Amino acid sequence: MKGRRALIGLILVLAQIGIGYALLSSASANSTVSAALSTTSSTLVTTSTTAPPRSSTTVAPTTTSTTVPVPPPTTSSTTTTIVLSPSTTNAYSSVTVRVANGTQVPGLAGKITNYLASKGYDVVAPVNANAQASASMVYYSSGFQYQAITLAQDLALSQASVAPYSASVPLNLPEEDITVIVGPDLSVFANG
Repeated sequence: MKGRRALIGLILVLAQIGIGYALLSSASANSTVSAALSTTSSTLVTTSTTAPPRSSTTVAPTTTSTTVPVPPPTTSSTTTTIVLSPSTTNAYSSVTVRVANGTQVPGLAGKITNYLASKGYDVVAPVNANAQASASMVYYSSGFQYQAITLAQDLALSQASVAPYSASVPLNLPEEDITVIVGPDLSVFANG
């Protein structure tokens, strides 16, 4: 009889271990549960069972403990991307844009001005730059970076061609919200 109770106790302990392992396995698949687990490399779970005493006599209950290793929790990385949105900046129709021709292609600044007007920008009269440009640049005044990036994309220019307005802009006119200095890379507009 004593051996039979010990066997039943052992079976109960093994059943608890199996159930515990199954629960832990399903919990590690569930990201909300695995996020709650400690980030240590491994965790130990200890289960214990107590067999009831044989009778009301002086026999003490027996306790069995089992330690089961738990696999470390899975982690995931999150990338946060900050996107500037038009709701936090000025609307395009309120963005004043000046286009200055930095090439020797006649009328190029006017064609780009017309193109930008068709996109909804508030354009002013095109002019010629004070110097030839080796590449097109989009300069922006404070608070107009998002629109300048978008305008550069509308002209198929890279974000590297966008910079804050500075004294080095080859133009002797008052600063607009955005100033485009046209280089030879925008000469495709000459045909349109």
